[in-house]
Amino acid sequence: MCSSSPWDFAKFLRLQCRFSSIPYPRWAKKWINIRKEFSSFYSVQRCGIEKMLQNLGLRFDGRHHSGLDDSINIARITLELMKVIRFLVLSRLLQTDLLILGWLCSTTKRWCSCIGSEISRFK
Repeated sequence: MCSSSPWDFAKFLRLQCRFSSIPYPRWAKKWINIRKEFSSFYSVQRCGIEKMLQNLGLRFDGRHHSGLDDSINIARITLELMKVIRFLVLSRLLQTDLLILGWLCSTTKRWCSCIGSEISRFK
């Protein structure tokens, strides 16, 4: 799993789980901080999703701070980093993460071809 800040898992997901009376999922205990990986790899100051996309020559797609749109844009950043780095160091992308990413894209009908080719590369 990837996120652009620790708040997504440490705060928002925990609050949602508590609100929904469900246990915090085990899979959410390990994740990749894309903002940290991006700034480390490109030797830039940590920045938000829009700035990372701009640095990659991409534009933000969708509405800012929409959970789904932010997730799709974080996936786009992740794919660009994977093309260059081939792996991320905080916690390794597992096969299930790639399948979740593929499911997200097939569900939203956005970025399917790009992610599909990246998923097949890492199988």
